[in-house]
Amino acid sequence: MRAKLVFESIDELKILKESSNEKTEAAFAEMTPNEMLIKASEHGLIDYVKKALERGADPHYQNEYALRWASAYGHKDIQKLLRKHMYESLNRIQEA
Repeated sequence: MRAKLVFESIDELKILKESSNEKTEAAFAEMTPNEMLIKASEHGLIDYVKKALERGADPHYQNEYALRWASAYGHKDIQKLLRKHMYESLNRIQEA
């Protein structure tokens, strides 16, 4: 059974975003790279977005769901990073 990253309050989310702690690490450690990418994009956790991409997450997964979350919540740095990875992955496909 995989752990789900659940925030009980907005204050808890702020604490998790301000410092990498064991609860955050444990929750993300049990997720697939694609799940991590989506959840981190939703909550503006760019370090975890980077980790998910390094672990092989697909930025196109579920119709670019991670980008949609990042856009909906105004996480511009994450939007830029995801678009860069999407562009690079499309170039690799075209070159193959």
